[in-house]
Amino acid sequence: MRWFKHQSSSGSVRFTQLLALLQFRQFGDDLKDWLPFWGQFKHIDKDDDIAPENKFQYLVQATVVDSIAREVVESFPPTGENYAKAVDSLKARFGSESIQVLIGADIMGRLLTGKRKLLSSGLVAVETHLGWTLMRKVTQVNTERVNLAMIATSLFVKEAEIADLWRLDVLGIKDPMEKSQNKNDRHKN
Repeated sequence: MRWFKHQSSSGSVRFTQLLALLQFRQFGDDLKDWLPFWGQFKHIDKDDDIAPENKFQYLVQATVVDSIAREVVESFPPTGENYAKAVDSLKARFGSESIQVLIGADIMGRLLTGKRKLLSSGLVAVETHLGWTLMRKVTQVNTERVNLAMIATSLFVKEAEIADLWRLDVLGIKDPMEKSQNKNDRHKN
């Protein structure tokens, strides 16, 4: 086991253990890869002992060559001052700090209430049991690497606890034991 002594720019001294090298999870264009990528990279982002210009280089290495994410990062000169701007641009384009859920078409059909409204902007508002969702086809961009079919933004009109979003009855799935208990209660009355 090897230990290294580090002195930060603030003057504090700490010892760290040398561990095996980790492979960066790389991020390209696929939105479903954003959360796993950022879950790993945020540890570098929050580490005050890594200089911003080094964080910038790690960010470049953590993006896929010729991807939109790499283009976003490399649109900034690689300086410490631009690191935060590059991260903010990636977050604005691909991610958000809020909870994101990818729902398959088989489950999405159960969430729809049947109400929809076509807005003058070309957006379609669709009501679900979780709230309203706005949808629209993405306009074609001058690249062959675009793999998005639609943009969806949730507008939650219902106040809900996180646990409520995972309840099965929201999807129309009822517990058989609950049904039989309700029948027994009705027979007693």
